[in-house]
Formats: sequence, C-alpha cells, structure tokens
Amino acid sequence: MTEQPIVSLQALPASHLARLQAFIPELIAERRKRTRQRLWDWLQIDDSRYFIKTTRLDSAAARLRVSLGLRRRSGARDWPIAELRNSCKVNRITSAAPKLLGYSNVRNAIGLVGEVVLIHEDLTGHINGAQWVQRYQAELPRLIPRLIECILELNRLHIHHLDLWLGNFMLTDCPEPEVRVIDFENCFLQPTKYLPETLGYQFGILYEYELYKHVSETEYDRLTRAATASLTQIERQRFEGFYGYYKHHGAGRKERYLIPKQGQHVGGKKSLR
Repeated sequence: MTEQPIVSLQALPASHLARLQAFIPELIAERRKRTRQRLWDWLQIDDSRYFIKTTRLDSAAARLRVSLGLRRRSGARDWPIAELRNSCKVNRITSAAPKLLGYSNVRNAIGLVGEVVLIHEDLTGHINGAQWVQRYQAELPRLIPRLIECILELNRLHIHHLDLWLGNFMLTDCPEPEVRVIDFENCFLQPTKYLPETLGYQFGILYEYELYKHVSETEYDRLTRAATASLTQIERQRFEGFYGYYKHHGAGRKERYLIPKQGQHVGGKKSLR
C-alpha cells in the first residue's frame, strides 16, 4: 500500500510531520498483525503528544466510495470519512472536542484508498468516563449532571452526538473533572425537529451503555427529568417514549441517525409529533 502525504489541518512543525509520516506504516503493520479493523496509538514528539488512529476499509465498495468521494446508498459517509468531516465541523463550533490536526489516506496497488489515518491532539491528563468511574466512584452523583449538561450544550449548538456512552466522554483525572467529547463519526450536525426524541435517545443510551452498573435507574430518572423540566407536556411524551425504550435497548448506526432526522427509532415507532 502507498501512503499519501499527511494533509495538515493545523500548523505542525515540519519535523513533527516527518515523524508522524514515518509512524503511520508502523501503526498499520501493528493493526494487521492484530487483525483489527481499527487501531490507535500515541506518539510523543518533543513536548507534543499525538493520538493517531487508522481504520481499514473492509470492502471493495467502501474503498471505491472513499476513493471517489461518494456516499453510501443511505446518504451516510463511511465511518472514517464521517469522523474526519464531522470532527472538522465540530472543531469550528466548540472546544469540547479534541482538535483534528491532520489525516492521510493509504492506497492499495490499484490506487484505491484502503486505509484512513486521523491525527488528533492527545488529551493529555484525561481518561475516559469508564476509567474515571473506576477511580472516583464516590463522585459519580456530581458527575452525571455535568454529562447531561454537556449533551444539552452540544445539542444547543446543533451537534447531536449519537454515541455518547461513558467511554466517549474524556475527563481530566481528578474528582471534579473538565468534560470533553470524542468519536464524532456518528452524529447529526444540523437543527432537528425531533429534539425531545433525540434527547430521550441520548439520555437512554448513556444509561444503557455502562452507566446502569453504577447508578440506580430511579436516581438517573430523577436527574434526567430535572434536566428536561422545561419540556412541554407534548414534548415530555415524545421524550419519555424514546427515553424509556433506549434505557434498555441499543441501536445500530443507521437506526440512530433516523431519530434526529425522522423521529423514528429502531423498533419502528414514529414520533408523537
């Protein structure tokens, strides 16, 4: 495979670009060795630390789409391209996400993109939410309202993240952490007519993926309903239908996207709107 020069989205020293370019084939070789579709690692250069992730495109159709700049039949982008594009948009709107600093494509023998490499700033001093809970279990009651407020603030900015579980929150390693968010490949970046449904899904998924192990459903219900106290009666009905469902069910990428787009969830239930 032939790696392309790194496209810099932020000003990076030439010596850092050279080191990053040399690191990419090492990361890809390790991904192949582990037979993983995705692999990430960190690279320290002088006083800077980078987070580098490589993703293999696992079908001929995906390789062709990415090479030609095409979308899936559903209208969605392939995962690494969605993450690249969405990260750029989010970085322009908020500092809640780590900066995407650059990217590179790796092409196969016939010239099709077979691998996409993203280079982010490393969130030094941060750990993901699942790790944070293990270290600061006693502080969790104070953390949950902050996670909920982070979701609300992103939605106010028309950033509807559709995969917000504990592992996609990055927190400073202390009892009262700053909150950042990662992995924007699965999100809806425009206003939605279905905000109550979207919030219901987001708050439900946050509980269903991991958080349920650490807080009772009754307490979590109290916190989410306090955060959505301004909803009208009709909006409350719309919220509760999705919140009640997704506290106990997951959803695939396509189904998640239908919520802010059409107000419909995986079970086929339409919004009350």
